[in-house]
Amino acid sequence: RAVEEILYQTALTDCSPWGKVYRRELFDSVKFTPGIRFEDLDIFYRLYLDSGRKITAFHLYSTLYFYRSNPKSFLGSWNASRLDVLDVCDQLVKRMESADKRLQRAAAERKFSANYNILAIALANPGLISPETEARCIANVKKLRFGTLFNDQTRLKSKIGALLSLFGKKTMKFSSSRIKKYRQHL
Repeated sequence: RAVEEILYQTALTDCSPWGKVYRRELFDSVKFTPGIRFEDLDIFYRLYLDSGRKITAFHLYSTLYFYRSNPKSFLGSWNASRLDVLDVCDQLVKRMESADKRLQRAAAERKFSANYNILAIALANPGLISPETEARCIANVKKLRFGTLFNDQTRLKSKIGALLSLFGKKTMKFSSSRIKKYRQHL
């Protein structure tokens, strides 16, 4: 259940390893993939699935970590390595092929979200990504959007993106540029 909620991005927690305590022996067979970003998304589901359900999850309602927003951070600014999320999500979906249907749907939703997000950023900032990467994102959005729209677990933000994608690239570009202008005024 925890993996599913994290993939839908609706959980009280996220996939980041810093906020978790794992048994050391889980890392005997599961390693961080060298040289990629989004390593937290890449490793968390493998740890959970390879643990053989030996993970006990709980939530502390105490503030133990303070996060300072930084517009120049990895996620606050554009860097080509942000495209790593596309490959990580491809691997995630592939790994979930042998999992139950709920996890397959959650993985597909996470892949939709990643592809839509990269595409939205690129449409608001022409020339940011290659035409091949843009085509890849568009193909994945088209392939996954109906699953996103009709999945009752999908968060509203993703449903709106899936709905906008039905109206084509111009509509997506317009909405992305409006969101970009709004964020610049905050």
